[in-house]
Amino acid sequence: MKKLVLTTTLFFVAVFTAMPALAREDFLNPLEIDQIRDAEDAGKRVLLYLNFAQKRLDAARQKTISWKQTGSGEAIQKSLQEYNYILEALDDSLQSARDQRVELSKPLKELEIQANQFLRVLQQLKNAPIRNDYEFTLDEAVEMTRDELAEVKKGAYPEVEARKPPVNFPASPPPPSKSSSNEEGPPRKSRRSSSKPQ
Repeated sequence: MKKLVLTTTLFFVAVFTAMPALAREDFLNPLEIDQIRDAEDAGKRVLLYLNFAQKRLDAARQKTISWKQTGSGEAIQKSLQEYNYILEALDDSLQSARDQRVELSKPLKELEIQANQFLRVLQQLKNAPIRNDYEFTLDEAVEMTRDELAEVKKGAYPEVEARKPPVNFPASPPPPSKSSSNEEGPPRKSRRSSSKPQ
């Protein structure tokens, strides 16, 4: 009996552990997955993810117009959840682009522009009559969007920009050695006389 209970418990633990992973597998459609695979570098993937995120917010905003229809709240919740997963993937691509030293001026500029637009749409979703259906996911989306804006402020390569040049150099080079010898390096030991006493 104990063995059966243990097996059943382990089964349910495995199922509930796998559920978030399964939910995340389908946050991109097949066409989007192909576009990500075809992107040449991580910087281009950042731009693609921004486009995908925009589509999810457009879908959510459209559902607020027809909010009286059954299932509108759940549909907005799903779009926002996908939006959050897309932002996570975008952040991973941004970090990869930094590691690979990819040119990031265009992706970062676009991220800044679009993330500010995303925040405006998310604010509109907060004012929708059915916001209780997706409020937690919406708050998470706002926080993640702000995190991406904070990443923009760090610049393309934060670890390089954070370095400070040394400032404690001496005003002038050290004075020359007072040794009578013009030779560089440590003084030589004096040679002993090679002549032996007779």
